[in-house]
Amino acid sequence: MRRNHLHTNNILLDLTPLLDVIFIILLIFVSQTILSKKISEEETLSIQEEYAEAKKEYDLRNEMIDDYYTFVTVISTYDREDPENREIRISGSPDETDHIISLNGRDVEKEYADLEEYLKGYISANRDKPVVFSLNQGDERILYRDEKRIREAVDKLQASNNNVYFKKE
Repeated sequence: MRRNHLHTNNILLDLTPLLDVIFIILLIFVSQTILSKKISEEETLSIQEEYAEAKKEYDLRNEMIDDYYTFVTVISTYDREDPENREIRISGSPDETDHIISLNGRDVEKEYADLEEYLKGYISANRDKPVVFSLNQGDERILYRDEKRIREAVDKLQASNNNVYFKKE
């Protein structure tokens, strides 16, 4: 059986409405992108302004706190390879450099006496405001004997001065 293809169906597809819809969707996406970029730039500027204002307020409060309190951080560290050689670092206000006391060996009575004298001098220099001590804040690398001696030194200072406080964990 032979088929006769005498009459062929000429189907015409009109792509104009399809192209119109594609261009409309493309126009919507482009305009949305431009608008969102503009809004994000405005939000960024707003966030930067709010950050600058918050930073000013934060700095002002820190200045006020520094006028009323003195914070002292005492950090005692040691080398795990050689625990006989240790270091005590005393950090006061941001303007001052750290005071470092090196402990070598087991006979360190002189160094602990130097630590107590330094802390007494520091408290005397800041007698008009409370002095808050913290010891190895968030750091567990301290030998028990050093922690005990530093706490004893601060306890002595607390007993003889009414402006000394020890921050407990």
